[in-house]
Amino acid sequence: MPSTFHGIELLKRALYAQQAAMNTAGHNVSNAHTPGYSRQRVEMVTTPPIEMPGLNRSTAKGQLGTGVNVDAIRRLRDTFLDLQYRNENQYLGEWEVMQNTYDKLEVIFNEIKASDDGFGTGLNRVFNEFWNAWQDLSRDPESLTAKIAVVQRGVALAETFNTMARQLNTFEADLEKQTRAKVDQANVLLGQIAELNQQIVKIHAMGQNANDLMDRRDLLVDELSKLINIEVNEDANGGYEILLSRSSDDGTVNGNQIVLMPANGDKTQVLKFDFDTTDPANKTLKLKDVADNDVVDLYVIDGSATNHINEPSGEILGYLRSIEKVKGYHQQLDILVRGFVTKINDTYGDDLFEPKDTMFSVSAENIQFNQNLVANPVNLKTSNSGLSGDGDLARDIAQLRNALFDFNGEQATVADRYNGIIGKLGIESQEAQRRVKNHQLLVDQTEALRQSVSGVSLDEEMANLVMFQHAYNAAARAVTVMDQMLDKLINGTGIVGR
Repeated sequence: MPSTFHGIELLKRALYAQQAAMNTAGHNVSNAHTPGYSRQRVEMVTTPPIEMPGLNRSTAKGQLGTGVNVDAIRRLRDTFLDLQYRNENQYLGEWEVMQNTYDKLEVIFNEIKASDDGFGTGLNRVFNEFWNAWQDLSRDPESLTAKIAVVQRGVALAETFNTMARQLNTFEADLEKQTRAKVDQANVLLGQIAELNQQIVKIHAMGQNANDLMDRRDLLVDELSKLINIEVNEDANGGYEILLSRSSDDGTVNGNQIVLMPANGDKTQVLKFDFDTTDPANKTLKLKDVADNDVVDLYVIDGSATNHINEPSGEILGYLRSIEKVKGYHQQLDILVRGFVTKINDTYGDDLFEPKDTMFSVSAENIQFNQNLVANPVNLKTSNSGLSGDGDLARDIAQLRNALFDFNGEQATVADRYNGIIGKLGIESQEAQRRVKNHQLLVDQTEALRQSVSGVSLDEEMANLVMFQHAYNAAARAVTVMDQMLDKLINGTGIVGR
C-alpha cells in the first residue's frame, strides 16, 4: 500500500525533473554561440512502481507509479561525423598551407601578370632587356653608351637572381619558424587534452557525464586534427586515446600504431613533436618521449621522398612540404644560373658573370657581373678579332637568346627553361587552390551535419522551455490540490467526541 504522502513525493520528483529540464534548456540557450558546445538533453525515466512482483505483495489491482527521475544529462554528439570532420580537416589544413606557399612563390618569381609586350615584371623581362642590350651593342660596337647599357643590364640580371635567392632563403626560414610554432601548438594541445582527460575520467568514475569538459576536449581535438593526422578512440571510462593515424604502414613503430596520448591522460606517457634543424641537410620532424628521448622520425627533409618515413598530414605536413618546395624551386633557379653562366662565359671567352664569393661556385645567391667591367665598361669586348667596328661577339651573345643551353643534361633555351619553372609553379598553384576548395566544401558540409545534431536551435529550446514550464506548473498545481486533500484528511476527520 502506498503511504498517505505518496502523492507529495511523486509530485516532488516531477518538480525536480522539470526544473532540471528547464535548467538544461537554459544552459543550451546560454551557450548557443559558444564554440564547440554540444546541446544537452535531460534523460528522464520512470521510477520503480509500488507493488513489485513478490510473495508478500498486497492484493491491490495493478501497479502504482511513483513518478519520474532524471537518469542523466547527455550531450548530443555523432562520433561518425566527428571522424569525418577531422579526416577532412587535416587535408584542408595541409592544402591551405600549400596554397599560401604557392601564392608567395608566385610573388617572388613575379611573372603572373604579363605586360603588353608579352613579358612579366620579373626575370623574363630582365633577360629580355639583357639580350636587347647586346643586340644594340652589336649594331654600334664602338658606342660607350651601348657598352654601359650592357653592363647595367648584366648587373640588373645578377641582382635579380640575388634578390630572388634572398627572398627564397627568407621564405624558407620563415616556413621553418612557422613549422616550429605549429609543432609547439600541437604539443600544447596534447597537454591540454591530457589534463581534460584526467578530469573527465574522474567525473565519469562518479557516474556522471562531464558534458562541458568533453565539449572543450573535442574542440581541442578538432584543432589538433588540423595540425596533424590523428585517430581518436574513446575507452569505457570516457578517456580519449589519441594515435597518429596512418595509411598502410605509415604511423607505426615496429608495426604498432603510435600512441600520442593514453586514454588515462597520464602526462608521463604523452609524446611530443620536435622539429630538429641542427643538421641543415636533414631537417627532421620526430616524436620524443617525456624524457626527451627520440621515439621515431616522421619526416626528413633531405630532398629524398624515401625519407618520408611516417608521413603526417595537416598543417605541419603542409609546412614541411612547403620547405621542400621552396628548396626545390631554389635549386631549379641555381641550375638555370649555372647553365646560363657557363655558356655565356664560354661564348664571351672570359667571365662576364662570376661568383661573389670565390670559395663557392656560382649560384643565384652567389652571382655578380664582372666587377672589372662594372668599373670600366669601355673594356667590354664586342668582337673576337679586336678590330674597330667589328661587333661579331656582341651579335653572337645576342643570338644566345634563342640558343640551347645545357641545364644539368637537359637542353633548352633560357626562356623555355625559366618558363617551364613558371609553368610548373602555376599548375601546382592551381591544384592547391582546387584541393583547398574541395576540402573546404567537405569540411563545411560535415560541420553543417554536425551542427544539425549538436548545434543549439533557439526556436527548439524556447519551445522546450514552454513545454517544461507547463509541466512544472501542472505539477505545482497538483501539489496544491494534494495539500488541500491532506489538510481535509488531517484536520477535518477524527474530531467527533473531542
